[in-house]
Amino acid sequence: MMRAEEEPEGIIAHVVRYELIIVLAIAPLMLFPNRASIAGLVVVALVWLARWVAYKRLTRPSAMNAPELLLIAMALIGYFISIDRQLSEPKLWGIFLQAVLFFSVLNGLHNRRDIDWLTWGIVALTAGTALASLVGTQWDIVRLASFPGIYDRLPQLIRGLPDSGLSPAQDLFHPREVGAAMGMLLPFITTLLLFARSRWLRLASGLTLLLGGFVLILSQALMGLFGLLVGWAIIAVWWRRWMIVPVILAGLAVLGLAWAIAPDNWLSLMLSVDNPYGIAAVLRLDMWSRALAMIADMPYTGIGLNTFPLIQTHFYIGHLLGAEPHAHNLLLQTAVDLGFPGLIALFWLSAAFYMTAWRVAARLEDRALTALVIGAVAGVTAYIAGGALDVMTLGAKPVAALSLFIGLVGALRWLTAEADQPAEEGSPRNRQASRFVGLAMPAVLILIFVLSVAVWPAKVNTNWALIPAHQAIYAARQTGRLPEASSTQALELLPGAIQQEPDNPELYGIYGTLLAWNEQPAAAIQALAQRVDLDSREPLRYAPFLTWQRESLGQEVPDNGQLLLKIYQQWQARFPERADLHALVSLVYERRLGAVDQAAAVQRRALTEGASPRTLLEFYYQMLLGESTGHD
Repeated sequence: MMRAEEEPEGIIAHVVRYELIIVLAIAPLMLFPNRASIAGLVVVALVWLARWVAYKRLTRPSAMNAPELLLIAMALIGYFISIDRQLSEPKLWGIFLQAVLFFSVLNGLHNRRDIDWLTWGIVALTAGTALASLVGTQWDIVRLASFPGIYDRLPQLIRGLPDSGLSPAQDLFHPREVGAAMGMLLPFITTLLLFARSRWLRLASGLTLLLGGFVLILSQALMGLFGLLVGWAIIAVWWRRWMIVPVILAGLAVLGLAWAIAPDNWLSLMLSVDNPYGIAAVLRLDMWSRALAMIADMPYTGIGLNTFPLIQTHFYIGHLLGAEPHAHNLLLQTAVDLGFPGLIALFWLSAAFYMTAWRVAARLEDRALTALVIGAVAGVTAYIAGGALDVMTLGAKPVAALSLFIGLVGALRWLTAEADQPAEEGSPRNRQASRFVGLAMPAVLILIFVLSVAVWPAKVNTNWALIPAHQAIYAARQTGRLPEASSTQALELLPGAIQQEPDNPELYGIYGTLLAWNEQPAAAIQALAQRVDLDSREPLRYAPFLTWQRESLGQEVPDNGQLLLKIYQQWQARFPERADLHALVSLVYERRLGAVDQAAAVQRRALTEGASPRTLLEFYYQMLLGESTGHD
């Protein structure tokens, strides 16, 4: 039996009764941000106001409310510190949309009929996404296998959607994001196929499952397939508890088969760039090492929402990486975008969701409704599991569907509570679980955060100094001159950060680059030399897979000086317009290898190629010429 609420009257009644429809109507304004998007927030604010007038509350209580609000707060911080707000804006609106959908579903479901309409809506959303993907995906960038007989026959009719998951030069959907979306949605569709009351809903779900499965196979997205299998395993274990045994045995059998058929040189193959699997493994190790470096330097705010490709290519260059869109891991990318507070919010939201779903499933006697809860759990888990291999970032368009699952569970928790008790009450065990999610868990997470500040206070200064430093250097490289406000702030803050964290090579590199653009070449060379000295102690921080790769091939790892030179030279070749990278190469030649003439040749070539800032090259070149003459 569902809780009955007092019905408001007048126009307010229509607003709160149909708020989910209203929000879905304005969702495209946030899904595809434009000048009118702010009007969508105004409509949302009016809906919340109507809710307050009708029920004397802004929202129904839920254990997921607070972490959702924390995610919004960190997204706003990530937007304001971004080095490119135009790049950050679509993700900010995406996170807004996810929160708006969550609260609208939480508050907009009033009875069984509303729930049935929502399930039909999710089926339609899944089918529509699959159909749009068939005619709007860049199929020629799939990696594992080629099916030209299929891919060449698919028309490319949907082009130019903003923030489609590809670089600006491309205007179609990314196949891995398409596959991940199917992997997240199809577990819920599966529960409808198996347990829905309506035959028509089961039929529609079956057809949608076939269509979505076909699209998932075409996408060749391992994260989507893995997520779907995890979701199906959850459904199977809920359906019959004994299914946990065959699920575990199947997993062990897959691992055993992989081990049995793997060649003796499997490690060298997995670390080789000569095959798709090796490329995927090596690039992920490269990306993850760079993401961890970003998190270590900016743990409290993140680097700026959706700016991974810019921050990575400008400040945390990888060994083999180009401009990757994200860190290819859900937890790493969340911490990169939103800092540790955002990662805490994600853990908190996940724990609150699972605890709420467990309590709702234990209370419900209607098997069809319970199946909806299990389907939602399977969908959310599929997203999280797939995030171990790749990631649809928070704020990405398909992730908005995740809010429907989370909101549905929250609404069912409210609607199925006893009419005379709050949704948070129940059995002693449930009350304890509710207190843990509502109080103990956030308190523990906040305590961890506070302790990290106390134990590593230097990271606060580093984080604070790098915000204006990144903004200043990025702007200088785009426009040819330093912006006064951010550069002045960075030049004031960086020396203090270096003093507190003297073993951080990134700080010296950024400080040296900033000094070079500020026409202080002597001080810049000194700072960059400090970076070279620190990097030469542990050059493998920039290529953590090289040791395993060379050992698997029976090759010796070069000494640190030669290895660092190789790494710097790859950076130099990738970004020949940056004078600071040429300076790093010359510094290795001069100070680690004793090859002053080669160091001077690097500077001479950089001057010829027109790298910037030129004053750094001119100063260092003259300095090297003087050293060369002195040796003669």
